[in-house]
Amino acid sequence: MRMSLEEGLHRFFGFENFRPGQKAIIEDVMHGRDCLAVLPTGGGKSLLYQLPALLSDGLAIIVSPLIALMEDQVQELRAFRMKQAVCLHSGLSQQERKVRLHAIESLKLLYLSPEMLSQPWMQRLLKHQKLSFVAVDEAHCISQWGHEFRPDYQMLGHVLEVFGRPPVLALTATATPAVREDIYTALRMKENARIHLFSLDRTNIRLFGESVMDEKEKQTRLFTILHHFQRPVLVYVMSRSRAEALAERAAEALNLRTAYYHGGMDAADRQNIQAQFLADELDVVICTSAFGMGINKPDVAAVIHYHMPSNIESYMQEIGRAGRSGKDSAAVVLYAPGDENLPHDMMLGEFPPPAAARMLLEDTSLHGALLTEVEKQAQGIGLSEVQARYVVYQLFKAGCFHSTNEMKQLSRPAVENVVRELSDRIMKRRKEKEAQIEEVKAYILFTGCRRQKLLAHFNEETVLQDASICCDHCLAVWPPGSEKVRDREDLSWQGRLQKLLLPDKRSNEKGGFGHE
Repeated sequence: MRMSLEEGLHRFFGFENFRPGQKAIIEDVMHGRDCLAVLPTGGGKSLLYQLPALLSDGLAIIVSPLIALMEDQVQELRAFRMKQAVCLHSGLSQQERKVRLHAIESLKLLYLSPEMLSQPWMQRLLKHQKLSFVAVDEAHCISQWGHEFRPDYQMLGHVLEVFGRPPVLALTATATPAVREDIYTALRMKENARIHLFSLDRTNIRLFGESVMDEKEKQTRLFTILHHFQRPVLVYVMSRSRAEALAERAAEALNLRTAYYHGGMDAADRQNIQAQFLADELDVVICTSAFGMGINKPDVAAVIHYHMPSNIESYMQEIGRAGRSGKDSAAVVLYAPGDENLPHDMMLGEFPPPAAARMLLEDTSLHGALLTEVEKQAQGIGLSEVQARYVVYQLFKAGCFHSTNEMKQLSRPAVENVVRELSDRIMKRRKEKEAQIEEVKAYILFTGCRRQKLLAHFNEETVLQDASICCDHCLAVWPPGSEKVRDREDLSWQGRLQKLLLPDKRSNEKGGFGHE
């Protein structure tokens, strides 16, 4: 007789009670229903597939975007003495993959990237397994990354059909109605799929923003914050070189335990930084967006955006890494005129020139070539890896490949039609991304309640009643029902924040939001 959900929760994880909403989602998964669940960051999403996987017959496939995220979750399960989970990724040798898959029949959870799941050998292997369900963690990546540099996310719906369409669970902490529709469509979710929506409002995170004159003043502001406020702190930047330079300067100027992190580092170095951060051996990590997803550290005091992110969804994800213990924390974004140029330039670099499609389609040596071979040739004509993935995926969508994934030979009019459609598609996506960047800028420069502005993007209203713990603008206004007199006190937002969040100096207890 199968144990109850409560029994499984206690036996496998040691918890007595579910968090709000968890049990209903798990029940839907156990009953084989398609589900899309949107929960706040730190809302316990991993339990939603780990527990039903352990209680169900068969193997659950967990599609995850990052190697570090997969490895961390497998290690956490092993810490609970559960050895029925493994992950496979590109960082493993062929021999290591064989070792991990040796006893696949006894596994309960198999973590894969969408790229690994798209491999023909993996699909052949899994077709002979009984799959309990497929969970897509961080499902917003389908919309955020799938259109450009990770097209295998958009192919997940097709892959599910290969396996006889097992039930699917899609999980995310940031999804607008448009992103939810993107997820629903890409995964080919059933019409009766259950949608579980929970408030994304993390009321213990106070929202702040400030405009500065230039880069020099911005760096001064950053160092002031890092000097006065409690650590640990995450600082997000848009470029690898800036992460390294700022980390070096902060370490010298502030005598803090500081490290940088970005996707260009060796895997071992990245893992070392993550381990140090989780072990309280670092005060500050200055990083690109490559850091943070799946890093569940409860005591992050603040998340600072030195550069503006490229969209509101990314911003919501990144600030959600603060205050997971429930204690007061802050999200700070700094803006200097022209900051929007950096995400804009990076966005332009994602798209290939449409003429590249013509060069590939007219290359007779590629007629009959496989997708991977065409992608390699695309890089050979000067495209970046991101651009090569994008153009080949768009050619696939346009019907330029046979069902065997071999490139077709098209007539010249057909080639020109494909190139024209690709050009129109690129222009449309560029406009969409430019609008997203402008939305972030509008949030930063907004003069009203930041929490209301942020949540409105997700069609949500804040339930926070205490304006004094909301945002920099609300902090300067007396609560509703008063005379609504602005209490300036000649304090900057940093001063007001310190006044609210610094612990009582008479106490030696580490807490609040600052220490010297």
